Amino acid sequence: MKICILTLRYPTVTEPAALTFVQQLAWQMADAGQEVEVVCPLPVSKIREYKDIPQVTIETTQDGNRVNVYHPRSVYLGQLWIGKWNTAYISTLLFRYAVDNIIRKMDVKPDILYGHFITPAGITACMLGGKYGIPSYVAYGESTPWTVDQIGRARAKELLKSVSGIVSVSTANKEELVQTGVIEPEKVRVFPNGYRPNRFFPKNKSESRKKFDLPDNAFIVAFVGHFIMRKGIHILLEAVNQIDGVYMICAGKGEISPAGDSVLFSGMVNPDDLADFYSAADCFVLPTVNEGCCNAIIEAMACGLPIISSKQSFNDDILFDDNSIRIDPKSVQAVCEAIVRLKENEDLRMSMAQASIMHSCDLTLDKRTEKILRYFENENRR
Repeated sequence: MKICILTLRYPTVTEPAALTFVQQLAWQMADAGQEVEVVCPLPVSKIREYKDIPQVTIETTQDGNRVNVYHPRSVYLGQLWIGKWNTAYISTLLFRYAVDNIIRKMDVKPDILYGHFITPAGITACMLGGKYGIPSYVAYGESTPWTVDQIGRARAKELLKSVSGIVSVSTANKEELVQTGVIEPEKVRVFPNGYRPNRFFPKNKSESRKKFDLPDNAFIVAFVGHFIMRKGIHILLEAVNQIDGVYMICAGKGEISPAGDSVLFSGMVNPDDLADFYSAADCFVLPTVNEGCCNAIIEAMACGLPIISSKQSFNDDILFDDNSIRIDPKSVQAVCEAIVRLKENEDLRMSMAQASIMHSCDLTLDKRTEKILRYFENENRR
């Protein structure tokens, strides 16, 4: 099966962290025996940044399989509100033009078009799927249906009517999309995000702490994600500052800069070092108010950490009573109480750590990819 993945962003030499999970999925599909090509138009407005990136790149997966990545140049106007008008639809048409220039030149057309996410890639997949008679699928993992609202719900419904299926990352994510009225529930399937077990697994805590110059005997909570209000970094910082003997390490960047005596580390972490970063902590805390499906939580579970995170429904597919404490993400007091509970009960921490590892076994990237590929094959037999 030849699968063509369409995406607005993809890792490059100038932006190595851009939507790395799309690259991981593409590589995993290739390692599962599929022919995979990726089309990611680059905006001409950033020509200086992208000038050294070739139009076609051949990537080699860890198993030695090939993924072709196309980077046609394109005009892109973003998804910006200008009064009551949004540029999303025009940007999608320009994106579609750039992608079509690649697909129409392919000697063998794809069997599947798979767009990440609804705009511009997903709708482009539907448009070109109709043009070439190719089944189209859309990945939906946005924390809110903002991509639908920016292009307009009535227009989105019309443009998505030919879609073969939607791959959603959580049950809450699916329900939220269905509630917009743009898609029928039977067209949406849920596949929570996955991690790579060869990258994320428990490491020796003492050695991991040495790697980040962290004290051996401190009680440390980890945070991984954007330093923004939605992720709750400010709530966690305030909570930790209220608890004696508790410290935090934060991997990421953003508009809020966690700092103070309780912050032992704050900044970007090399992806290759993330397993050590998680393993250096005693628990993982993410008081987020909205998610599609959080990769950081799944990675922390795979590294054997108890989880403290939101009790809202977007976590229901990946968090359970035996490996997490679910809290009101807006309550500093609730975060404090959860951290103290884990700090004061080592047996609870250990049992939750083991439960996290157990549950993470069902959330590997290879299992997720296998389920998505089976979904494509089953749908296309109908």
